[in-house]
Amino acid sequence: MASNDAMVWHYTRLDFLEAISESGELRPSNRHGMYTRPLLWFSAQQQWEHQATQLGDLSRLAGPSLKPSNTPWQRTATELEAIRFGLSASDPRLLNWRQTCTAGGLNREMRKQREKLAKAMKSEAGKWLTTIAPVPLSDLCYQVWYQGSWCDADEVIKFLEGVINGNT
Repeated sequence: MASNDAMVWHYTRLDFLEAISESGELRPSNRHGMYTRPLLWFSAQQQWEHQATQLGDLSRLAGPSLKPSNTPWQRTATELEAIRFGLSASDPRLLNWRQTCTAGGLNREMRKQREKLAKAMKSEAGKWLTTIAPVPLSDLCYQVWYQGSWCDADEVIKFLEGVINGNT
């Protein structure tokens, strides 16, 4: 797997992991119904994608008018029990922002609205990428937000097993 700098990330919550694991893949969705087809979202943001704040309670985290949250992203990641799946940034399945808009049926006005919302949420639409097809878990790396940093899942599992077995 490539280094983190050459990765794009799909940010999500730990409580979705069981369903993801059972499916064996990350699947495109159209949860908010704003696109004409389901899309699987990735971000080139290497620490946190501020749009991932939508995974939590927006009324609490960002306020009812979707204004940017004053909560540091690290706290949000902790509260959401954030996990992320990494895909090589050079993966040929990835669509850039403009290609995403075309694939998702967004006209120019809708695209500009999404870009404006992204900016308000401290995000950058130009760093968003999508796929229109599922991505098998075997094509991805997996990290968890643990004790204030992104850690490879295997490292966290080994640490926790050591705690359980009294080895730390």
